[in-house]
Amino acid sequence: MKTLALLLVLLPSLLLAQRPQSAEIRLLNGQPTLYVNQQPELPFMYALTHVTGGRWSWEELPAHNLRRMGEAGIRLFQVDLWLEDIWKEKEKQLDMALAKRQIRGVLDACPGGAVVVRLHLNAPIWWNRTHPEECVQYANGPVEDLPVGLPFNHEDGDILRGSRASLASQLWRVEAGKKLQEFCRSLARAREGKAVIGIHIAGGVYGEWHPWGFIKQEPDMSEPMQVAFRKWLKNKYGSDENLQTAWGSNQYKVANATVPDSNERRCCADGFFLDPASEQRVMDFYRCQQAVIADDIEFFCRIAKEHWGRPLITGVFYGYMQFGLCRQAMNGHLEARRLLQSPWIDYFAGPPSYYGPCRKAGGSGMQRAPIRSIQLHGKMWFDEIDNGYLQDKRERDFVRSDLLGDTNYLPLLQRSLWLPLVQNCGLWLYDFGPRRNTGWWDSPMYREEIKRSLHYFRSKYGRATKPESQAADALVVWDTESYYAVKNVNTKICEKGLDAAAEELQCSGVALDHIYLFDLQHIDLNNYKAIVFMNAWVLTPGQRQFIRDSVAQNGRTLIWNYGAGYSDGVRIGKALTEQVTGISLQHEKMERNPVWVMGRDTVENPEPLDPLLLVSDSGAVSLAALQDKGGVTIARKNFPNHTMVYAAVPLHRSAVFRELLLKAGCAVLNKAPDATFASSNHVVLHTGTGGKRILRLKNGKTLELELPKIATRLLDAGTGKEVLSDD
Repeated sequence: MKTLALLLVLLPSLLLAQRPQSAEIRLLNGQPTLYVNQQPELPFMYALTHVTGGRWSWEELPAHNLRRMGEAGIRLFQVDLWLEDIWKEKEKQLDMALAKRQIRGVLDACPGGAVVVRLHLNAPIWWNRTHPEECVQYANGPVEDLPVGLPFNHEDGDILRGSRASLASQLWRVEAGKKLQEFCRSLARAREGKAVIGIHIAGGVYGEWHPWGFIKQEPDMSEPMQVAFRKWLKNKYGSDENLQTAWGSNQYKVANATVPDSNERRCCADGFFLDPASEQRVMDFYRCQQAVIADDIEFFCRIAKEHWGRPLITGVFYGYMQFGLCRQAMNGHLEARRLLQSPWIDYFAGPPSYYGPCRKAGGSGMQRAPIRSIQLHGKMWFDEIDNGYLQDKRERDFVRSDLLGDTNYLPLLQRSLWLPLVQNCGLWLYDFGPRRNTGWWDSPMYREEIKRSLHYFRSKYGRATKPESQAADALVVWDTESYYAVKNVNTKICEKGLDAAAEELQCSGVALDHIYLFDLQHIDLNNYKAIVFMNAWVLTPGQRQFIRDSVAQNGRTLIWNYGAGYSDGVRIGKALTEQVTGISLQHEKMERNPVWVMGRDTVENPEPLDPLLLVSDSGAVSLAALQDKGGVTIARKNFPNHTMVYAAVPLHRSAVFRELLLKAGCAVLNKAPDATFASSNHVVLHTGTGGKRILRLKNGKTLELELPKIATRLLDAGTGKEVLSDD
């Protein structure tokens, strides 16, 4: 009788497992929404990892964690597979038995589950050894002989100068593409393949489509990249004469143009900025390298779509703006505009920023991409939650104990779950835990939190009534093109001026949206009282005109971070910044770190600024000045239909951002430096200090909260009532 009862309980799931599942991203009430089997499905996954001891679904600990997460209510799962695992030397066909076993392990633990396969398309080591002419050659040193095979992970050595097939290799692309076709056709017909709803296309460093050796190495001088560079130059310039004019040199023709070496890549004609008149060659190489990676991504995603045979979602790690370690020009993620327009890609994904304060208690846990832009293009964003290492204790007995009392990590887990979900994003828990003999979230307390969060957000997801929508007063703008125009090395101007500033901005207490600059003309600006340009270092004449005619209107405040409009893509200089801001400036030479003061905040820039353009406009109101010399570093100037705020220094401190946004008319929900997010339906508040908080909702309602030292709260945006309360 017990067996019969169990079969009756499992019958719906078993029947579902026999029916091919499908998935797609559709717009529902203007929001990208995940549909599985034609029904909205909360985009919440549990994922095994790539690490030795934690990646095979049928092994004891991964299987245990899969079962526990299924019991908590998770229906969607992700597993890793590598071509290296299934594409064996001298074998004509892929080892699909291993691929099917990986999926079957998920279904054995969670009958009826749906699976996304993260497929790493890097060439196997044997392929690299067979085709050394197709492999990366590094500009800063020779290829290293690195250890491979157990106990090492496939990703070990990705950031070193390992033997890796060049991302520009056409031979690798064609052969890997054929193997991807074989994989899709074979798996889609298999019983296990019926459970597959998506393929996450992975490649490059850590599967995140960074060039091999990123961050510290300098790729790629290989013959495949040289060929790709010359082809790219031919498409851009058309003739030797045009190329030579652009590069300001007769040394090269299209047919013999070479990839710049390390010395060329590290030069900058004007401090932080490259001069297009003399350094276009370097800028062109980085553009080519980015285009090569975008070509790879679109090529493979298209194959997966076209050879699966039923609706399937495809996605990639892409779109990172934060924590690129100031090497965004080479990090592979600057072709976002093209890939967001691609019909072959359904979602972008990435782990939250690795900037330390962002991840830890009290940090925002913010995404590395401008989420609003991704949604404007009908695509989804998925957070990869990989922060279980932040638990104070990870011993097996501690994590498995029913008496678990870890009050430090639970609020971080809540922040990680609630933040993406109130933003209409998805997430997966990426579990490195088995590497340490257990799962990161294998505890009754964590599973209970996952269970109740799933239940709450699943009850809301895909409803036609009152969907989550934006409630931001300020729009934060990020530019991909500007990274080609600045020094491509790890400078503190970039690290502190962008990564730290982005985190401080998120803790200003103001509801924010983030977009790419190329989407500024596609978003309804009427809801925003302030536009914050974080890295608008390059503004074309057309962009300047649009900002002047359409953005600087209706009493709006435009806030310009360091280096605003210093280049127009052809020239660089002070006059271009004056043009875009309408504020007169003067060059200041300082060999030491500038220290500036705004109200109670004293900020030291971590390195000298070059160029440093101080305010000399008598019509502008000084908001901040150098501590010793009195030169104006931040100023506000009022115009008939808008206000300009210009910063000669990288903006810093939550209090500084809060004051600027408050003066612009933005609602400050929380005056404490906590991570505060708001949608039309919810407010997420995360604090690392605790204490008394006064929260002012958008409708004017005031709340008084007493919070413990580390806490996360999910509130109804209308009533202020706590949702998912522990009480």
